[in-house]
Amino acid sequence: METQLCFFISPIILLALYSITLHLVNKLRNLPPSPFPTLPFIGHIYLLKQPFHRSLSEVSRRYGPALFLRLGSRSVLLISSPSLAEECLTKKNDLIFANRPKLLNGRYFGYNYTSLSWSPYGEHWRNLRRISAVELLSAQRMQMLSCIQADETLTLVRKLFHVTREEPDKVLEVKSTIFEFMFNIVTRMITGKRYYGKDVEKKEAKILEEIVSETSKVALETNVVDFLPVMRWFGYKDVEKKLISIHEKRDKFMQNVIEEQRRARSGESEDAAIKSYSKKMKTMVEVLLDLQASEPQYYTDQTIKNLLLVLLQGGSSTSTIALEWAFSLLLDNPQTLKKAQAEIDAHVGYNRLITEADVAELPYLRHIILETLRLHPPASILQPHFSSAECLVGGFRVPAGTILLVNAWEIHHNPKTWADPEKFRPERFEGFDGKRDLGFKFLPFGSGRRACPGESLALTNLGLGLGSLVQCFDWEKVGAIDMREASKPASQPVSGPPFHWPHLPAEATLPPQPVGGVEAIRPGTLPATGLPILWVQLHEPSLGPYGEHWKNLRRISAMELLSSQRIQMLSYIRADETLTLVRKLFHVTREDPDKVLEVKSDLFEFMFNVLTRMIMGKRYYGKNVEKSKEAKILEEIESETSKLALETNVVDFLPMMRWFGYKDVEKKLISICEKRDKFMQSVIEEHRRVRSASAESGDAALTMLSKSKTIVEVLLDLQASEPEYYTDETIRNLLLYASTVCVDEIYTLYD
Repeated sequence: METQLCFFISPIILLALYSITLHLVNKLRNLPPSPFPTLPFIGHIYLLKQPFHRSLSEVSRRYGPALFLRLGSRSVLLISSPSLAEECLTKKNDLIFANRPKLLNGRYFGYNYTSLSWSPYGEHWRNLRRISAVELLSAQRMQMLSCIQADETLTLVRKLFHVTREEPDKVLEVKSTIFEFMFNIVTRMITGKRYYGKDVEKKEAKILEEIVSETSKVALETNVVDFLPVMRWFGYKDVEKKLISIHEKRDKFMQNVIEEQRRARSGESEDAAIKSYSKKMKTMVEVLLDLQASEPQYYTDQTIKNLLLVLLQGGSSTSTIALEWAFSLLLDNPQTLKKAQAEIDAHVGYNRLITEADVAELPYLRHIILETLRLHPPASILQPHFSSAECLVGGFRVPAGTILLVNAWEIHHNPKTWADPEKFRPERFEGFDGKRDLGFKFLPFGSGRRACPGESLALTNLGLGLGSLVQCFDWEKVGAIDMREASKPASQPVSGPPFHWPHLPAEATLPPQPVGGVEAIRPGTLPATGLPILWVQLHEPSLGPYGEHWKNLRRISAMELLSSQRIQMLSYIRADETLTLVRKLFHVTREDPDKVLEVKSDLFEFMFNVLTRMIMGKRYYGKNVEKSKEAKILEEIESETSKLALETNVVDFLPMMRWFGYKDVEKKLISICEKRDKFMQSVIEEHRRVRSASAESGDAALTMLSKSKTIVEVLLDLQASEPEYYTDETIRNLLLYASTVCVDEIYTLYD
């Protein structure tokens, strides 16, 4: 009897001793708090339940915002507060946590950890990130491809309109329509083809739907083999076989896409959609094939497939679920829906469809999207990071080789951070100017070095999709929508007329979808040395010493003066001056067909007028200004500056030579500097007079152009907010640099 009792009690005692010893050792090593007990072999896996993010939230609320977990053979740091997330992702530890753990998903879906999502931090990852940011997802690329978004938005509205016109009382299956809208935008940007809708290849569409569906189902699931490798010998090896099977499907499909694009480029493709599209603009596949042609050793087919599959998966599935949640929340909050409709009606009107440019001017619509992403982030648990070295987080020691999990869902639902966090209140975002003001309490797309590069594209697609649905139709619920999260899509709505829910590719995983149906009915109507002196003692961005002042000047130039948005706003100037140039040359050749043209001066006038109008709002060459005193002064200044600015000055290298006749060089530089300074100060004062009272200025051109902000006005706005820093001298430096260097370099290139 005693032997049997010992047989049962001994394991319990050993288990207790193991857990207590490990708990004390963790405290002595200054590790973050750890839930008790830590069981042998499995660690804290027993605490995890579905949905994963909610079970981790419960653990965090009980033990604290920084937890050290043992999940099988892996050490995990769980972070659930904004301050600790910031400490891990952007401050002193950002480089340490810039890596990814080696998990099975990364091995197969990440092409053996070489994809943008799974590659370890290093030269290869930085190059992939650069390609994504500069070549594929830049503001210029998105602007070039914006016609796709507009076209798919119109297709979405037309489809719903025709259905409701034929059967006004029909319950609409909005869920599949939302998926088609998002998916077709992404596939057309990537491949130039639609895979859903009329006139599409059904076989290809079916294969792609299966790939995305299976990937979404498996990609974010917790794989027990990653934490307990021994389990692959106990029936879990099938999981790995499934990953290999999906990977082979994905790889084969994307290789076919690449080969089809190659045939289209050589004129051998039989696909009419690709042939037609490739004539108009470059798809992302074509951009990557161009890079491959220049560097075939680096831009292999595998690298191209890596990038395209990341964009395809991330750009379609998560955006689809986010749009579904946003629409569900609006149907469940009719007053919010009415307010959004009123805003769109007031700004867009009834005669045209909402556009990408409108989305930026609809704050309440943006707040609805942000609130949706707060309540239901695209990734409730951010993709795991991995520590490459030992570090301190929140005063605790974190060993090298620790997996970092940031629970974005818990941060977004923390009552200490957000008032009434479970309520849908878009108004809470009023007064916040984008993500910067929100800091780390709002992480729908991650943050730091490994943040999602497609954030801008996702927000634009969400704004267009939701905005068009709100603008063009009135909506009513059929019964109630169950807004609880579900690990799998419901097969039919909670109440109301039953209808079939399609198998959608964003099944299960994170983020979960609404349980109830997204359905609507009542349609509305579709709305038919010399240099230091010249540049004022190195206070200008190109010559200032590296430091806080230089970084601020560089930031002003990049974000305020020469950003893609600013250049786009002033694009009418380029168009106007281009027309002026062409007209001038046309009239000259028509009057005297055999005349030899002096193109050099025409090119200079063209470039100079473009830049002076963007900077100062005025033309200095051409009709009505040729004889002006200002134009003559500016021409002299630019000529003298260009002549001296980049000359080698012997005094810079032999200072003693200034006492042997070379001091005159410095005097000449000072004279030019004074001329430049006086001229630019007069420009600033002229703009001040126009801003205070347009009537005081006799310059009609300035009065007219003050309605669209020139670069001078942007800088004067900054001066009004921080007069101590943005002095007139700083403004003159930036303006003189832009007007002199830009004109001279571009003119030389044209010449």
